[in-house]
Amino acid sequence: MKEGDWVYSFSKGIWQITSVDDIESVFPSNSVYTTVHSKRFLNSSYKKSLSVESCSPVFIRPLPKTEIQKVNEIIKSNPKWYKEFLDFSKRVDSILNLTFYVADKNVRVKLKKSISIKFSKLDQGLTDLEIMKLLEREFQTNKQSSIRNLTAQFVSKQSEVKNKRLLYRELKFLDF
Repeated sequence: MKEGDWVYSFSKGIWQITSVDDIESVFPSNSVYTTVHSKRFLNSSYKKSLSVESCSPVFIRPLPKTEIQKVNEIIKSNPKWYKEFLDFSKRVDSILNLTFYVADKNVRVKLKKSISIKFSKLDQGLTDLEIMKLLEREFQTNKQSSIRNLTAQFVSKQSEVKNKRLLYRELKFLDF
């Protein structure tokens, strides 16, 4: 399984692998996992259907030779489709959700402000390890409630990877 291979992926259709990343993460526990990034060229009816997805390699199956021949025939008879496919360049965003158990609305407002200040330069990019280190105090001081009511969502645009770690550049808050 490598970049450029035609495959079946998690979702229906005919996909091509665009990259394979081995990611180190502290969530849910210290681990290393592989993510396959792919883009769809054709749907199950062999019509052009451009899309992207990322998934575990366990969901990836190589296309049989007969299917690869069919794809090559479609490429020859529809060069415009194939050019659109080649020009289609996008990856799925990855997210890191960190949940806080906050006692009340006032504490939630203060916590959001504190986190926003700490990550005001997040656009420069931080890994999950760096984020956890910066939030260590917040995790320790916000255990007063049994109600999960604030989530800090860190976004890795197009699943950007640096040194085998996702690089997060955006912060959103999800209030519950």
